[in-house]
Amino acid sequence: PLTLGVELVGNVMAPMIPRNSPVPIIKSQNFTTSSEDQSYAEIRVLQGERPVASENKLVGSFVLSNLKAPQGGRRPDIRVTFQLNEDGLLEVSAVDAVSGNSQNTIILPSDGLSKQEIEQQLQKAREKKEEDAEVI
Repeated sequence: PLTLGVELVGNVMAPMIPRNSPVPIIKSQNFTTSSEDQSYAEIRVLQGERPVASENKLVGSFVLSNLKAPQGGRRPDIRVTFQLNEDGLLEVSAVDAVSGNSQNTIILPSDGLSKQEIEQQLQKAREKKEEDAEVI
C-alpha cells in the first residue's frame, strides 16, 4: 500500500509506515495533544503520499478519551502503534501514558485505496513534490 500515517494539527500527515514496507511490520511513535487540558484525541488514519493530510485518503479514525496530563503542566503523552500483517489488516492503537486508557481500530484492505486510486495518488505526489516540500 501507500504510506500510512496519522493526521496532526495543521493538516499535516505524520507517516508511520512508509510505502512498500515489508510486512509484517509494527511501528510506534509518541504524540501529544494541542493543549494541556485536552481530555481526548481523535486519531485519524490516512493513506497516501502527500504531507498535506487532506490530500490523502482517510481510512479510519477513533477517539482516545479520558486523557490525563503528566504533572508539571505538560501535555498528555499518547503512544500510537500501527501493526500491518501479511493479509493487509492494519491495527492502529493508541495508549495514554499517564492514565493507561487505550483504544484501537482495525482497518481492512478494502478500506484503503484501489489500484487506480494508488496510481492517481502517486502521480499527484510527483506533480506536487515542490509544493509539498514547503509544508514539511
